[in-house]
This record gives sequence, C-alpha cells and structure tokens, in this order.
Amino acid sequence: TVNLWKQMLGAVPEWVWEEHAAILDAVDAGDGDRAQEQARLHAEHGERLILDAMAARAADGAGEDLATSG
Repeated sequence: TVNLWKQMLGAVPEWVWEEHAAILDAVDAGDGDRAQEQARLHAEHGERLILDAMAARAADGAGEDLATSG
C-alpha cells in the first residue's frame, strides 16, 4: 500500500499517519464506536485521495503505468 502511495503521490501524506494514530488511540481507550468512526473516515479520505490521484495520472497519460503495476 505504501508503494502505491509513493507511485501516485511521491510520499505518504502526514494525515495518513495522524488518522492511523487516532484509530489506535480509540482502540487503546476501548472506544469501539470512535475507532469505527475514525476508521470509516480514514477509508473515505484515502479513497478520495487515491481516486483523485488516479484521475490526475489518467489525465496526464500515466494511468496505464499504475494499472499494470502490481
């Protein structure tokens, strides 16, 4: 997954690690509802970032490289 980020964005955004920490904090606190909400938000943020990056790469003609790399 990190390699996909690096391919698409050049680096893993800091907010990714901050959101991971928020999920872990909720789990550590035993707050399942908050952990679930943080995980859901994180997945939505990641989805949007990935889709936007893929669209930008496709517009630049680089989408095929990403689609064929494993």
